[in-house]
Amino acid sequence: MQLTNPCEDLMQIPTPVIGTVLAVGLNLCMIGLSTSPASAGCQEEFEDLNAAQTRAGAYEITGDVVIEDRKADRVRKSRVVTQFDSHGSVRMTGVNLLTQPDFVIVGEAGWIDDKGQWVPMAAADVAASRARLTESGFFYADNASDFECLGLQSFDDKTYLTFRFVQNTQSYKTQITAYFDPVSRLPVAGQTALETGRLISTSMMRYRFDPTIHIEAPK
Repeated sequence: MQLTNPCEDLMQIPTPVIGTVLAVGLNLCMIGLSTSPASAGCQEEFEDLNAAQTRAGAYEITGDVVIEDRKADRVRKSRVVTQFDSHGSVRMTGVNLLTQPDFVIVGEAGWIDDKGQWVPMAAADVAASRARLTESGFFYADNASDFECLGLQSFDDKTYLTFRFVQNTQSYKTQITAYFDPVSRLPVAGQTALETGRLISTSMMRYRFDPTIHIEAPK
């Protein structure tokens, strides 16, 4: 059994059931960064904040995705929770996903939940999954455009440093807004929005920093 990308997983929902190109685990899969020279200073600020993942300790990302199929008049809701502990271990669990299994990575070993049984992951899958979830920082910073620094913006009745991107994945363009606490310089939330013909996809990612998060190998 192979570990799949949750972004790809949520695209595989057959008609007339709802599908999406968005998920979290990621540390959510759809955040990006522009390389436009005009935004070089803004880009540097974002990179500094995003790279703080290596110093953040243990934390959790909860991503809720809502997909509306306007033609079929149906809605699909999914959730992905990804935890990282201070030792570099990772645990991802999902609700209402189709092909993305829950998994745990501790050290160089990993396991996939296969119908209630924990099955060892191949070493290559462990390395690829860890890299996908951690190497780009809190937000996946690859293949994006139209990067904007919006300064201090209101979100959930508080004020946060705010950045906006357009993530280009295959033929899809997803708008992402990322919020960082101006004092701790850590991420608070991210929002995404995408329309692809009959489908409207929105997601909300929330970050929670908790030093008590500890991940162990499944039994």
